[in-house]
Amino acid sequence: MTELVRAELRDELHALLHRIDGVTEGQLPRFVPVKFNGDPHLVALFAQRRQNQETSRPDTLVTFLDAGRVKADPMNAPHEAETETVRHLRDKLRQAELRIESVRDDHYLANEDLRAANEELQSLNEEYRSTTEELETSKEELQSVNEELETVNLQLRNKLEEVSRSNDDLENLMAATNVATLFLTPELRIKRFTPQVGEIFNIKSRDNDRPIGDLTHSLDYEALEADARRVLTNLQPIERESTGRDGRFFSVRLSPYKSGGLRQIDGVVITFIDVTAIKKAEAAVRESEQKLAAELNVMRRLHRMTLEVATAPNMQEALNHLLAAIMEFQAADLGSVQLLDRETQQLRIVAQHGFRAAFLKRFEQVGMDDDSSSGRAMRARVPVHISDVTTDARYKPYLETASEAGYRAVQSTPLINRKNELVGMLSVHFRNPKEFTERNST
Repeated sequence: MTELVRAELRDELHALLHRIDGVTEGQLPRFVPVKFNGDPHLVALFAQRRQNQETSRPDTLVTFLDAGRVKADPMNAPHEAETETVRHLRDKLRQAELRIESVRDDHYLANEDLRAANEELQSLNEEYRSTTEELETSKEELQSVNEELETVNLQLRNKLEEVSRSNDDLENLMAATNVATLFLTPELRIKRFTPQVGEIFNIKSRDNDRPIGDLTHSLDYEALEADARRVLTNLQPIERESTGRDGRFFSVRLSPYKSGGLRQIDGVVITFIDVTAIKKAEAAVRESEQKLAAELNVMRRLHRMTLEVATAPNMQEALNHLLAAIMEFQAADLGSVQLLDRETQQLRIVAQHGFRAAFLKRFEQVGMDDDSSSGRAMRARVPVHISDVTTDARYKPYLETASEAGYRAVQSTPLINRKNELVGMLSVHFRNPKEFTERNST
């Protein structure tokens, strides 16, 4: 509105509008000389606040009062008081404009801060989304591990069934196989024998009716004749185990030879059962049980590791649990987990146990051209084992770091996702040289 009036009235109108704000009574300032077509007139402005009935908001009514033409040109007369008032009002206007400009700047800065905060929130949201995706990936990997554990469990169950069937087959085989049997008279003379007895005794077909004491045998059983006499006396079977000079095991059973409807004792029957296979089977069963117990222990440890990783509150805790479980499983002294930076294609340590700052700085970044164990495993995408770093020529640049860290052997295993992509590296270190076997190198 101030731009619509004459220039002589702009300052008065501007000051009047500021003065009327917040008051209810009308405001009438002094008359101001204004020229209309070259004739001087005295014009005053009267402002009054009124309530708008439609919008219920206060409006300002400005009335222009024309006092008529004046003979003298009051615009040329000095008005010291008027000049002082105008200067005062203009100063106040300038201060108000400065305050408005300051408020505008503050508003702009506040908007910039809000925009920056919004961008940070968006960035955090992206990070949360990325973390959620990583957790989903970890969940899928854990599900895959569970499926593999179920497969291993099924294989172990099948192995147990195979061992059980082997025992059954062995028992049936023993029952169906010809057994070395020697029949003696009550005077302990040879009555008859099966061909398999020739594998134990130095006996020929012409040796019938010879005393048993005259024959030599390959068994570590000097009390054979005495036990035969004891059976004739007590009429109770005797069972012994003996070994041959060729290392075979025999179960020797001495029983009374009954005839005449089992009422008359007519000598002794001796059976020599080759239990070498059974002895070996029993040893194999014990060994298998030990292996199964070890496998079960591994499964339990893997299951515990899976639960700890799955219930970890964040990725860092999950990696720490994973590293601790692998170190316990491998009986390692030191360990680290590296993740692959997709942009730089460099492995970076994200979890470690037992290392000092010098090692962490030396292996802060590992690339494809690195000859450390993790660099080699990164190129080959298969586990790399160094039984003794001091004898490995390619590990020579890292011997000083290895000596400070206190390890002699190292194993690095690449971490491959379901898309067959390298995602990281798991390395375990041992303070002493170590020979890696198929079990402890996986």
